[in-house]
Amino acid sequence: MPLLFKSAAPSSAAATLVPGPQPATAASLPYYRPVLLAVLALGTLVRLYHFAYDRSFFIDEIYLNVNFATRSFWELATQPLLYEQKAPLGYLWTVKLFTVLFGPGQQALRLFSLLSGVAALFVLVPVARFFLRPWGVVAAVAMLAASDSCIYHALEAKQYAVELLATLLALWLYVHYREDRSLRGQLQWGLLGGLLLWFAFPLIFVLAGLGTVLGVAALLRRDWAQVRAYVLPFSCWLLSFGLQYALYISKFPQSAWLMDFFDQQYDAFMPWAPKALLPWLAHKTYMLTQHPLGLMPHNENSEFLLTSPWRYVVKLGWLHLGFLLAGAALLLRAKPVKFALLTAPIVLMLVVSGLGVYPVFERFTQFIAPLLMLLAAYGLERFLYAFTPRYRAAPLVLLLFLAPPIYNTTAQALNPDRFKNREFNREVIMYVNEHYRPGDAVYLFWNMRHVYEYYQAAYGLRFTPVKGHNVKNEARDAAEFMAKLQPDFAQLQGARRVWFVYDFVNRDPIGDYANQPAWYHVDSFKPTQPVEAYFAQRGRRIDFFQLGPHTASLYEMPAAETPAP
Repeated sequence: MPLLFKSAAPSSAAATLVPGPQPATAASLPYYRPVLLAVLALGTLVRLYHFAYDRSFFIDEIYLNVNFATRSFWELATQPLLYEQKAPLGYLWTVKLFTVLFGPGQQALRLFSLLSGVAALFVLVPVARFFLRPWGVVAAVAMLAASDSCIYHALEAKQYAVELLATLLALWLYVHYREDRSLRGQLQWGLLGGLLLWFAFPLIFVLAGLGTVLGVAALLRRDWAQVRAYVLPFSCWLLSFGLQYALYISKFPQSAWLMDFFDQQYDAFMPWAPKALLPWLAHKTYMLTQHPLGLMPHNENSEFLLTSPWRYVVKLGWLHLGFLLAGAALLLRAKPVKFALLTAPIVLMLVVSGLGVYPVFERFTQFIAPLLMLLAAYGLERFLYAFTPRYRAAPLVLLLFLAPPIYNTTAQALNPDRFKNREFNREVIMYVNEHYRPGDAVYLFWNMRHVYEYYQAAYGLRFTPVKGHNVKNEARDAAEFMAKLQPDFAQLQGARRVWFVYDFVNRDPIGDYANQPAWYHVDSFKPTQPVEAYFAQRGRRIDFFQLGPHTASLYEMPAAETPAP
């Protein structure tokens, strides 16, 4: 496997950074090749395991994927997506193709993400070889393989795993074409990079960062031949982005409510005031170890990790962040151009965030995960070179570094209910479908309408529900809220059995500003409780099924008293 295990010789500048023996080649390092193979195999297997487990879609997946079950290729390209969703056209058409080939089921909709997640493991190897020595390559690939964040997005029916792969492919194209000044090579580089933009919106940060760094470096060297060679690929990227923006992105601008949501709920836009900027950067930098890197242990079931003053020591965030920052500093000193290649996209993302356009929040930072992993792996590599002669202790150091993500991934494999964003939409709607009797009425609270729409289109359901309306913005208090639901309840009149299906957590539909109106969001008011009480006053509950916040209640109504206005 020469592509995977070929090792580039380090520069003399890098070799003198830390005193010690000259770096060994990959062939002479103990355990290197079997460990790398094992990491690739385990990373692939854990993704395949969760794909086979086929957990229920969670709310954001349903919002996007109901479009594939109900829209044509042309409609995906020319009409706003349902539930105000947005995704690159290349992603939309690829997933739509999979639904044509394999049907609109969950696994077909997750297949592109799975393939991207697995491919990313293998593409990272040659990319990492360009930046790192052999055990640094293992460290970078192991981070990607074990990261629960990266595993999650590789099994999520959304575009974020594709964005991560697009970043790696953009770096691989640079590595492949960097010394090719031929017209053919530069044209291929430009066309392939331009094509990737149609699969990943944030790739523009990566390509713009690459173009800026390489162009400035060539200008400083006065390498005019290289500057002329760069004109063709960079122009292709710019033209591709311009066409995508004019033909597609500009037709579906970002929603003001969504930007307000990320600003108010997650402080996702970089402030410019120095007093606010430094704490914001410090917090966001630390949280990178959790997402997108996925290196921090989860604390959902651990009182110690939630409350103990030692929790920050045990989580090892200081260790991961230390290697990340040390790697950045050492790479800047040894190889400033490579440092700039890895950090320029991050800087551009932050600048655009400061303009209020791009939120720095979990899934939207997934595309920079490979850049951060390469920096952290470089710091880890320099540590191994300095303190573990001939790298014999490398596996033990790597195990310590990777202990939290290995713990997360193992725990989630043993208990898939611990997987991030675990919801039970499918289980509840299918429970109703299995226990439904002819003549039953099913009332869907407004926050379960999207669930029915997807599973009805994808799998076919036996019942046609009464779809509840969202009336919270029309009402001034709880009494008026219930009064405005009476037309919904009137449609249930005459049914001897009434199902009430709801999510008791989700209060705001897509498109509404968060926490409005105020009366609706006070802690003492639970929107589904008065509806449940309404049915309980008129009938007898004979069945109840609840997983997480997703609930189905079945009421038997007396013949003489059915729900009516």
